[in-house]
Amino acid sequence: FILHGLAGLLAIVAATNGVPAAWAYGAVALVLSGMALLDSRRNFAHQSRA
Repeated sequence: FILHGLAGLLAIVAATNGVPAAWAYGAVALVLSGMALLDSRRNFAHQSRA
């Protein structure tokens, strides 16, 4: 929930500050989605093992 709020805040900053902030937001969103993907994979593997 905190990460989603942070991403939303960055989206607002990107909207107000223009293109460079949008690129920064895109990079952060990519990292966050990658971390979420790794988390879900790890959780799925843990559940299927148990």
